[in-house]
Amino acid sequence: DVTAESVDGALWGALLAPRDLEPDAARREIAGKTLTLGIVPALGATEPALIPGGPPAADVAPLVYELPLLPPGGMLPPSEADRVAVYRPLDARATTDVLNAPGLVELTLPGEIERLRLWSNLEPLEGGVGDFPPSLDVPDFNRRLLTWLRIRPALADRPSRALNLRLLWVGINATMVSQRARVNDEPLPAGTGEPDQVVTLARGPVIPGSVQLTVLSGEQEERWAEVDDLAAAGPEVPTIDRRGPPGLAVTTPPRASTVFVLDPEAGTLRFGDGFRGKRPPRGAVLRASYDYGAGAAGNVGAGAITGGPGLPPGITASNPVRTWGGADAESTADGERQVSRFLQHRDRLVTAADFKTITWRTPGVAPGRVEVLPAFHPALSPNEPGDAPGAVTLLLIPRYDPLQPDAPMPDRLFLDAVCAYLDPRRLVTSEVFLRGPVYKGIWISVGIDLVAGAAAAEVRERVRDELLRTLAPLPATPGPDAEGGWPLRKPVAARELMAVATRVTGVLLVNDLLLAEGAGGSVATVAMRGLELPRVLGIAVSVGDPLSLDALRGGTLGADQIQRRQRVLPVPSIPEECR
Repeated sequence: DVTAESVDGALWGALLAPRDLEPDAARREIAGKTLTLGIVPALGATEPALIPGGPPAADVAPLVYELPLLPPGGMLPPSEADRVAVYRPLDARATTDVLNAPGLVELTLPGEIERLRLWSNLEPLEGGVGDFPPSLDVPDFNRRLLTWLRIRPALADRPSRALNLRLLWVGINATMVSQRARVNDEPLPAGTGEPDQVVTLARGPVIPGSVQLTVLSGEQEERWAEVDDLAAAGPEVPTIDRRGPPGLAVTTPPRASTVFVLDPEAGTLRFGDGFRGKRPPRGAVLRASYDYGAGAAGNVGAGAITGGPGLPPGITASNPVRTWGGADAESTADGERQVSRFLQHRDRLVTAADFKTITWRTPGVAPGRVEVLPAFHPALSPNEPGDAPGAVTLLLIPRYDPLQPDAPMPDRLFLDAVCAYLDPRRLVTSEVFLRGPVYKGIWISVGIDLVAGAAAAEVRERVRDELLRTLAPLPATPGPDAEGGWPLRKPVAARELMAVATRVTGVLLVNDLLLAEGAGGSVATVAMRGLELPRVLGIAVSVGDPLSLDALRGGTLGADQIQRRQRVLPVPSIPEECR
């Protein structure tokens, strides 16, 4: 968190010369060149909203990239009051809003090597003071240091503007990578001259926009283009516009007819019928070059990429963060199930069922649970569904979360993908809020008696698994029609959990069950409001009496003890002399 965890609210990057190159020689090499900076923001859960009239403008503070601006001669004035660091901004071109999504920033470095230097008389104790760059503790780095790059929010000098500059990774020589493989000049079935001919590519899923199709008829070779809809394609031969007055032969505006439509998931190419799009001539030779991906298999972890066949000698590659965005195609069974639903909602968000089914079909994400709360506004409290007409809140829980598998939370990429998919499909007057769950931590301690002959370890594990399954936020098998997951706004009751434990095979009797919220004591129920769901922080199953809650928490203090503990403030005693 650059804003909260740094002293000066800035991020510093040291530009170092290679070990086998003198600093001035390295400055001449990079002078006037473009430095590509990769920035990955912290992709924690956000709270996107789709308001009536269209999405709101992004309210973010742009970043400023600066190099030191040296005084004439490169020396600071001798007066302490005049020793002030001045910086000059660089020309920056960003591919995206790097505060909200991973992207690249191209920085044009100065063409003069004098502008790539540092102050020659900077004192050792001045490093990190005021606006001066920090000091480097490694002697080799100090010898190779060319200059410093400072990155800061452009509005950092406005205290009224709340800034949240949280970064996951920053590095130079970065680029965006997409998982794909190339197929060149794949031979396709010959043209038949019939309307609506369909040919299938050998590999899939196909990357949209990557198909290059050539049609060779006789000695004439044509390049056919990909379009979204054949209804907009022109006819094979020019036609006369019959809407004009008699005696005036007006031809229709020319429209491309050598086109095709791609189904990326199926890997098929569909051609026209002659009236809307040209038919491949009979016996024509068709060849296609295209890219295809691997779906969800292309989402690899950090460090999985170690090179590339097209890299020149001496150049290595690695991915410092995981890749994202790959999704498998919808199965045939799911697609057939969605046919009737599509006929009902026509890809428009009107009813609660429309919101749920369309959200489940968002490409590039793997939802585990989608809850639709009609007429519910998450910012209003107290608030129940039906209290906020015109507002719809979607509770979204991903199917997988490597950071907390027991309590998945959607990150920014997940919510942004759903938000972009739903925005063109919603009614213009509706207000849609996308939220993740609010987990409320609970502690459970159970004491049981066993059926004669039952293995204690196995029964205890079954009781524990059954309680966790009952309180889990996701159903056992996620899907648009799956049932399961703890219901919203349903309180967690100790008696209900006792009934769940009683039904486990091998349990003769549940002696007692202790339920607590956070650091509090045992309670009969834990209320769940709004978007709250339970999260089991700790669970203990014992034969006999239940384990105490303090022992389960590992010595966690109660609320009254915490309050008393906070009144004590230790003050260190510093000796006046150092011996």
